[in-house]
Amino acid sequence: MKILITNIVALNGGDAAIMYGMINSLRETFGKNVDIHIYASEPNVCKKLYPEFKFRETIGLVANRGPLSKVRYIGRLIRIIQRNRYLLVSRMCGKGFHGFKYLIPKESRISLNDYATADVIVSSGGTYLIEPYGLVTQYTDYTICNHLNKRVFFYTQSLGPFTQSWSKEWMRNVFSSSPCILVRDQQSYANIKELNIQPSPKVIRIADAAFSLAKKEDLIRGKERRLPKKLKIAFSVREWSIFKGRTKENGVKTYRESIATLVRYFVEQGHEVSFFSTCQGVKEYTDDSKEACEIMKFLPSSISEKVIIQNEYVHFKKIMEQLKDVDLLIGTRLHMTILSLIVGTPVLPIAYEFKTKELFTSLGLDKHVVSIDNISPDLILDKYSHFVEEIDDKRDELFSQVDLLSHNAKFASNYIKMN
Repeated sequence: MKILITNIVALNGGDAAIMYGMINSLRETFGKNVDIHIYASEPNVCKKLYPEFKFRETIGLVANRGPLSKVRYIGRLIRIIQRNRYLLVSRMCGKGFHGFKYLIPKESRISLNDYATADVIVSSGGTYLIEPYGLVTQYTDYTICNHLNKRVFFYTQSLGPFTQSWSKEWMRNVFSSSPCILVRDQQSYANIKELNIQPSPKVIRIADAAFSLAKKEDLIRGKERRLPKKLKIAFSVREWSIFKGRTKENGVKTYRESIATLVRYFVEQGHEVSFFSTCQGVKEYTDDSKEACEIMKFLPSSISEKVIIQNEYVHFKKIMEQLKDVDLLIGTRLHMTILSLIVGTPVLPIAYEFKTKELFTSLGLDKHVVSIDNISPDLILDKYSHFVEEIDDKRDELFSQVDLLSHNAKFASNYIKMN
């Protein structure tokens, strides 16, 4: 059996954790010898990071790129022509007119054949079907699949809302032909339902794929641990520019000041502080260590010189090992918080999108979530104070819930098999 996974961005550890979780679940469901083909952005970089897998470039990306495609106006015209050429070829090949494939390059013909001969096509779990991130390449990819008479399954997503008329039309077309859409939060479920697709697609809430990587012994350890007097505290931060009710400049400044205030408090209390992330050390992707360095500018050297900032690439499995060795994560990146939870380390979360709020609400920690939109030095200090007072009493409930999410995530591929 051949399964094709598309739309992966495995340049960061969070999406890599999703990828590993998906593949483990798919092999558990369809058999260890199932033939899995992975289509991603920057496939050559992915091959270096994860040599055990074979990568090719998502065909929707190739179809929206061409010579001078980044040049204003001319580039847009070139992208439109290129995209329509790929859509024409896929449509005609889907109807049996295979000679049209010679209108696209050899590498693309190989990819197109790969898509056409897949038994199952799965769009990767994650957060990429939202308007601010752009939808053109994904919509092109899905349309090519449909032209080739292939239905697309959607792995555990956070998606929407879709507010523009064009995005609503696109997503109705995409979701109406999908056998099964897995979402990881109620808001995403509602965003699909608001499209009023008829007949209504099968939408199922299920935990993020990364939760399936949890090990029972780590969760037991998480229940038994207690916060020591001198803490090892890890921070995961990220660049962000969209703040509700604040200008970009004020939002960025307040966010950095707030984190810096908490760092200063920790250092002055004698705690050990470090910054590391699922997104760092890969030049083709966002590097969160740069944001950590910007935050340090809000601190005197007597404080910042005591803080460790890691800037090299770290495989997500090594990140999990590092997280086992800390007592608490202050986490902005969603998958840093998930990786921390599944190794038994509690998290004070900073939510920049609804997915984080929904996850920690389901874990019974909603009152401890710090919204990036209203973050302030006083607020984050207050949130931390209440968090450390209560977390040790909540450990059993918290990591029992994480265990349930792990079992739930492992079942995801069964929904693909049943549909």
